[in-house]
Amino acid sequence: MSGIRPGVGLPGIYRGEPPYGGRRYSGHRRVSRLITLGTPHASPPGGRFAGPISRVNDLFPGALHEGSGLRYLSVAGAAADGASSKKARRRYEGFVEDGRTMGDGVVPVEAALLPGSKTLVLEGVHHNRRLGRWYGSDAETVAGWWPEELLARGFLVGGAGA
Repeated sequence: MSGIRPGVGLPGIYRGEPPYGGRRYSGHRRVSRLITLGTPHASPPGGRFAGPISRVNDLFPGALHEGSGLRYLSVAGAAADGASSKKARRRYEGFVEDGRTMGDGVVPVEAALLPGSKTLVLEGVHHNRRLGRWYGSDAETVAGWWPEELLARGFLVGGAGA
């Protein structure tokens, strides 16, 4: 089973050992990999998202379960330059101090790369389809981050037990 994480929270909680909300999920024992797509893993102190991101990172730092076989891949899009787009820059500054950097239009590249994970930066990929080509736009884009062992005769496959 693979866990694909398009946002902060649930997969991080699911993969962890410490109790969250009074319950221990220990999902890292049931999945073989965690793939994050434009997920913010960092925020500067005092940033808009510093509280929630810091709590998740305190409980589940970096590639916490890599030693027990869980494989991590963090994927970032590089389609919008915060140096030339005020809108992107303002969004990025929720995750980094200086938003004059590349990102997917919502999350800057440096914030989307989970420490200790394998990383992949996809040029021309946006955070969501409203902004343009995104992580799930087409088979070619998905094939860039989809695990090779889940390809069957060149087709993307997945599901329970994959």
